Amino acid sequence: PVAQRIAAKCASAVLESIQSEITTAPWFDDAWLERTLAQCERTFDQACNRWRDLYLACSEQMETQHKISNDPLRPQAEKDMALRLYQEAHRQQQLLTDTHNLVQNDFYTYRYLASEGFLPGYNFPRLPLSAYIPGRRGTGQDEEYLSRPRFLAISEFGPQALIYHDGAKYQIKRVILPHREDTGELTYKSAKICEACGFAHPQDGANGADTCQLCGHALGTPITILFKMENVAAYRRERINSDEEERMRRGYEMRTAIRFADRNDKLSFQQSELKHNNQNAAILRYGDAASIWRINMGWKRRRDSVGFFIDKLRGTWEAAPDEAEQRDPVNNKRQVIPFVTDTRNCLILNPTQLNATPEFMTSLQAALKVAIQAMYQLEDGEIACEPLPSNAERRQILFYEAAEGGAGALKRLIEPGALAAVARKALEICHFDPVTGEDLRRHRRAKSDC
Repeated sequence: PVAQRIAAKCASAVLESIQSEITTAPWFDDAWLERTLAQCERTFDQACNRWRDLYLACSEQMETQHKISNDPLRPQAEKDMALRLYQEAHRQQQLLTDTHNLVQNDFYTYRYLASEGFLPGYNFPRLPLSAYIPGRRGTGQDEEYLSRPRFLAISEFGPQALIYHDGAKYQIKRVILPHREDTGELTYKSAKICEACGFAHPQDGANGADTCQLCGHALGTPITILFKMENVAAYRRERINSDEEERMRRGYEMRTAIRFADRNDKLSFQQSELKHNNQNAAILRYGDAASIWRINMGWKRRRDSVGFFIDKLRGTWEAAPDEAEQRDPVNNKRQVIPFVTDTRNCLILNPTQLNATPEFMTSLQAALKVAIQAMYQLEDGEIACEPLPSNAERRQILFYEAAEGGAGALKRLIEPGALAAVARKALEICHFDPVTGEDLRRHRRAKSDC
């Protein structure tokens, strides 16, 4: 209580100095400071969950593999595998509790709490996912955890993905499953995603939504095998075969969905309309702290079903089960669709009067992104954009603040005249006259990226 009173006094002085700016924020009210300080202890406890999950997963793996290696009824090959997995878990646990070389360690206290969002730290990826990289014999290279922002990790650390680190090639072979005290089954999420606009509808109960809350379009069947992406383990690979190389080249089919925050049982977003000749040309929807879902539907041009197969006990990525395995009552393979979520400030642009082709929408998306960055003096990585509901069906454009902390530029775009100014800037950058629309052509000395 004493520490909270001191913190409240200091924070109140800071808030008073920015009173005129902060009162316009939709999340701020008179009780915000008191509420934030009251939640501080719980927030700190939640920030430690990623470390706890990793530590408990290592302990559980060590215990399980120790039992297997000492079971006289197990075949020797299974015992040898259990010993290797036990040693790997032991090394991972040592990394988590290492007191040497702290500054380079992803679990250094300040770096870790900053990445979890408890402390400010805009240079660290927020809420990252980690890949365990084993040490290399004879090189002096120790084991380490390689961290990536979750929107990047969903593909870079995806099933069977290849990563290159310190001149070596590694393959993602296993998910570090979180500690489970129940039956040992995987935990799934279920959601319906609108095929018209990409809006997500989590299905928490038996009765879910039948129509989209954003656009009113009829919803299809839910995706019931969504598997929240966890930290992973990689293994050294010397070479890959031609089939693997072709599959890696094609990559994954990634899908993006969005859901605005729910406040007082209503979707929280601001909407404005863009008019041209007194006709609605587009609808803009902006939301603070919206949830973005990145879903890995499987390999591109796959011949079989969506998603991947995982061993529910060991967490290893496996091939699809054959008919004999499917009939086996002790089959441990489970089909999953990996996904991650994050909270960002988002803007959705929905052109309503344009006969938009995929090519047009792709060009519009690229031009507006560059123009927004130029208008508001943003770095290239501060604003990101993606088509909705999918790359194949480009009906809307999702813009979101990718930089930690947010730049605040997207909220300004719903102000009168803001998007028109961005459109003029986009035309100038694309070498068109913003008044007449005349194609000014490319200057003979223009740079390659102009």
